[in-house]
Amino acid sequence: MARESARIRSRSEQLWQVPVFLLGTTALLAVWYARPHWQPSAGERLQRDLQSLRSLLDSQQSVPEQLESVLNRVTESPAVNWTSSLHHLVGSGFQRLSESAETPTSAKLFWKKAAEQLNAVKATELVPEENKRWNYRLARLAAADPSQDPVKVIPALLATMPQDEERAEGQRLLGDCLLRMTPPNYVKAREAYREYLKAAPPRSRVGAISQARLEIGRISLSLHELDDARKKLEQIGPDAPVEIYVAARTTLAKTYLSDGDWSQALRYLEQARQVKGASAATLEQLQYELANVYLRANRSDEGMKILTELKQSNSNAGQAASLKLVLLKGIDSANSESLIAELEKVTSQPDLKTSKNECLSLNELRDICDQAYAAFQKERRFDLAERIAQLYSRFAEPGRDKLMLFETYKAWAESQPRLEDRKTYYTKAASAANELIALNSSNPVQRKEWLKQAIDLQVQSGDSISALKSFDDLIVSIGGPENVDGELWLKKSQLHMAANDLKGAIIALESGLKNPGNQEIALRVELADVLLKESRTQEAIDQLEKNLKNPELPNQAKLQERTLYSLGDAHYQLQNWTKAIEQFSQAVSYYSETNRAISARYYIGRSYWYMAGQDGKEIQKSQEQLRSSTLTDNQKADLDKKLANQKRTYRDQILNARKAFQEVEAKLEVTEAINEPASAMGRLWRNSAFAGADCCLLLGDYDTAYGRYEKLTERFVGKVEQLVALGQMYQCCQYQEKPEKAKKILTQLRTVYITLKDDVYDNTASNRSKKYWAEWLERAQKN
Repeated sequence: MARESARIRSRSEQLWQVPVFLLGTTALLAVWYARPHWQPSAGERLQRDLQSLRSLLDSQQSVPEQLESVLNRVTESPAVNWTSSLHHLVGSGFQRLSESAETPTSAKLFWKKAAEQLNAVKATELVPEENKRWNYRLARLAAADPSQDPVKVIPALLATMPQDEERAEGQRLLGDCLLRMTPPNYVKAREAYREYLKAAPPRSRVGAISQARLEIGRISLSLHELDDARKKLEQIGPDAPVEIYVAARTTLAKTYLSDGDWSQALRYLEQARQVKGASAATLEQLQYELANVYLRANRSDEGMKILTELKQSNSNAGQAASLKLVLLKGIDSANSESLIAELEKVTSQPDLKTSKNECLSLNELRDICDQAYAAFQKERRFDLAERIAQLYSRFAEPGRDKLMLFETYKAWAESQPRLEDRKTYYTKAASAANELIALNSSNPVQRKEWLKQAIDLQVQSGDSISALKSFDDLIVSIGGPENVDGELWLKKSQLHMAANDLKGAIIALESGLKNPGNQEIALRVELADVLLKESRTQEAIDQLEKNLKNPELPNQAKLQERTLYSLGDAHYQLQNWTKAIEQFSQAVSYYSETNRAISARYYIGRSYWYMAGQDGKEIQKSQEQLRSSTLTDNQKADLDKKLANQKRTYRDQILNARKAFQEVEAKLEVTEAINEPASAMGRLWRNSAFAGADCCLLLGDYDTAYGRYEKLTERFVGKVEQLVALGQMYQCCQYQEKPEKAKKILTQLRTVYITLKDDVYDNTASNRSKKYWAEWLERAQKN
């Protein structure tokens, strides 16, 4: 019993372990499931990063690596909710990184990221202070982009530039923009760089500061302020990027070259040459400068040796060295090909005006071209002078190259009596020159005369757009439209026509008729031609009929010819076939040996053809009436007589059409038109040949028609026309009830259809498409 009690007590004493065990297990489970909540949320981490970002931007001593890390975390955060303020904040951070970037490549990348953020900002969502800063940062973005027009960027930069520490970077960018202007504003650019150096914060990269000092030195050198240049350049030490340090030593050498101190110049160039880590291009540029100093210091052998070695390179220095070697031989026609070839190389790059070539400046290139141009003009080698002027156009001061071309072509034309084959080329170039001279002339009288000359030359050259601009200027110079005579309005209409501006041409011609002078007939025929193109046919006829009543018309043969033929065209356009035949026939009787006479004969044939088509419809009506059972014998007799007359008239129309088409064929077969099917006259011959054969078919002369079509198949092998001719030959066989022959033609047609390439079908008519012939063959097969 006692032993049993002890056993029960022992068990009860162990029961306390159960709740402890359960509590422990629960705790372990709670720890396991609560584990993800130990870390801060994405939103909490983002808030902490944004606070760090603001602190870093407020600090002048911020570490770029730290700033970049924070920016990357913010932009990649899953909790980020982009607002305009946040875009502005992040964009400001990337812009700050661009200021302290160690290399131009990384700076460009940060500028790009800054642009993405800042351009996403909506101005209306920013508070006024943020808005002001945002506008300044946008201006800096534009200023950092070399493709932006500095004339537009500079005012925006100046208007938004603050007075605090952020002003420094704006001044640096302002200096860059001022140097990109045409021409560069060196004095103000130097001031901007000086302001940058005064205000540059500690975080500014050494490269940017050194570059600013280098630009100041270069500007002072160009202004021949040598002491100031040397002072700034000496401040660029070995801690600067290698390329900038070498450039600074080279520029220092140039300051001593300006004083004729060859030994000091060589000293600085030698210092630069000893620097390690410079790029191959920088070292070659240095070698080129060294060669020039040797040449000036009467150490020609050393200079020539360097230039000869550099010549093997295709770099800027290599091209400059190659050109220098040619120039040392002298500028004359004997050395012209080598000189022009070298200038071609040097000036071939598309961004010549904006790119920097430290070995060969634009001013040096211009001096070389001026010297060569003068030498070739003196030798009367106008072909060489022309090539120099064309090269010069790549980098010339405004208008200089055009003036060169104008002078060259004028002297060239005067030196050779037969230059008709080059007239268009001369007038085109001279027109461009005259336009520029006219637009820049400050003398009203000269301006008016140059404009008149420019218009004449531009019309000949086909530059209608420029000529219209010159004409508008001329109208102002003359004193308004009411003072412009008919001759000038006529020229203006031709310019509008060349520009495919039909409405403008009509306005010009109608204006000319208010004060026509001796140009009334010409103005009316021109106006009629334009009205016809606008499908204002009756108005065109009215103008032409006024010409017919003008007693001066017979005295102006060319205008009379145009009037008569245009009147025929107008009636043809109105489908007044009888009147068209009458007018075309009258025109041909007066003027029979021109291309327009050939076209008129074709349209006479077409007019008869269409009239025959109308007669054919009347014949069908009469035949349908004859089949009516309600007609009396007298009515049938009258209708039979009418039908006979209709058929006779129909046949006469077809005969007249065939005669006209055969006349066109005969005229064109003795010309080159038959060998030039794509030309206007070639198409006219083709259309007349087919139309003549069709007339034979309609007249029932199947053998003649078949023979003509057969010749056309031989003439147009591999063309759509071959299918057309074979199709008509098949019809002839059908009409003659020759099934075996028709079958052979059908087989031949199918073979041609299979072998023809898709590009021969031009789809200009239904029977000139591949689909048409596929369906035609299908129908023929069923029959």
